[in-house]
Amino acid sequence: ALAAGRALLSKTIAALEPLATLDRQAPIAAFAAAHREVLRRLGLDGAAIGAEAVLTLLDDLAASPPAMAFPLTRDDYPSALDALMQTQTTRLPANPGARIRILGLVEARLLHVDCVVMAGLVEGSWPGQTRLDPWLNRAMRASFGIDPPERRVGLAAHDFCQLMGQRQVVLTRATKAGGVPTVPSRWMQRLAVVLGEEAWAGLRARGDKVLALAQALDAVERPRPIARPNPAPPLALRPTRLSVTEIETLQRDPYAVYARHVLKLRALEALDQVPGAVERGIVIHGALDAYTREASAGPVADPVGRLVALGREAFAPYWDDPSVRAVWWPRYLRIAAWFAGADADRRKLFAAAHAERSGHLEFETPAGRAFRLTTKADRIDVTEDGRAEIIDYKTGSPPSDKQVNSGLAPQLALEAAVLKAGGFAEIHPDLSIEALVYAKLGGRDPAGEFRAVKVETGVETLVEDTLAGLKRLIAAYEDERRGYLSWAMPQYVGGRSGDYAHLARVKEWSTGTGEGE
Repeated sequence: ALAAGRALLSKTIAALEPLATLDRQAPIAAFAAAHREVLRRLGLDGAAIGAEAVLTLLDDLAASPPAMAFPLTRDDYPSALDALMQTQTTRLPANPGARIRILGLVEARLLHVDCVVMAGLVEGSWPGQTRLDPWLNRAMRASFGIDPPERRVGLAAHDFCQLMGQRQVVLTRATKAGGVPTVPSRWMQRLAVVLGEEAWAGLRARGDKVLALAQALDAVERPRPIARPNPAPPLALRPTRLSVTEIETLQRDPYAVYARHVLKLRALEALDQVPGAVERGIVIHGALDAYTREASAGPVADPVGRLVALGREAFAPYWDDPSVRAVWWPRYLRIAAWFAGADADRRKLFAAAHAERSGHLEFETPAGRAFRLTTKADRIDVTEDGRAEIIDYKTGSPPSDKQVNSGLAPQLALEAAVLKAGGFAEIHPDLSIEALVYAKLGGRDPAGEFRAVKVETGVETLVEDTLAGLKRLIAAYEDERRGYLSWAMPQYVGGRSGDYAHLARVKEWSTGTGEGE
């Protein structure tokens, strides 16, 4: 199977060569000719539905003098072709082998079929309601040569009579519409009177048999929803190394930690994936961290200009995406202008600014296993007298003070615990933690701001309590009876946890059971 896949891939790459070898900018006629050749190589120029219209359009473009003089870039060709294709109308042929067709009254009465089902025989639907014109009375309509409203009722009766002449006829109607009982069409009422009560009862009995068969299809036992996944692997398989962000995931969606560290599953990036919030955060973090390192080595002559230059390097892999150029980049320019001044102000208060520092903390669990907590702090600012502020850049919304104080967002407090334990190289552990700070980088108004978490019990106490809470959490998951529950806190699930939602079958177990609320 792998060899066949490689052969198919090689064949596809070879077929796409005419388009791949074109210059980045070429006349639209050249793109159309190359596109036509690609379709031929792929065998898509046959009798497929709509193929003839597409091939004709490409041939016309390739031979059109205006198209030969109209240059396009490779990125703009799909949009241009899509706009040109929308000007063409292709009528799909009817399937001659179809056994069931849904037709209107005019089409239905012109055909001879084995069985016709006349549906919607409800008064007000067939025939429709007679509506009086508020602008033209009957005399005025007659003077203009406009048919009276009753003529439509006559035409509906004519359609009904003609369709009743088919070999087999089924008359159906809805007993309720919008929760309200309906009135049978006048045609059905007239038939019941003409045929007589006994004959009409016989017809209804035949219809009841068909209706009972249809209702039996829906009378199956309702499937029982699957239970919420809560796998409990043996202790030997449970992780002994997690990052500070994964500790947050362990509280909110333990199943995501199980899938990543026990099952060793990683989400594959989609082909031609549109860059999103994660990529935006990575490039902005990268540019600001690079600038912080340079500024720590010595004064920067043009801070804003240097931040813009570093931003261009970081944004380069995504520059072809229109949303990056139209939305991300203008916001980054505002962030750069703000950050240059804010960083200079902070350097007047702090003796050192450490950017992108990796660290770890180890402790022994009740089961006798060594657990390692890892982290990479965005920034740690230290004063000359030994006070430190730990900063985390957020391109999205930062956690609330309540979440930090409750331990639901433990990242900054755990990074402070790593610092106090000497887990960051080149940073002396004998420091007092002055503040936990989020740098919100929205790029709007304001472009950014440093916001210190309002700690209720004091920063040092919060750090100690959060570390103690981490140890209790790890100890709890050393009990093999405790499973990794999917979406333990659904209201806080987000980010990378979504990579495993389909594996946990969240949409199945959370439907109709109340567990997903």
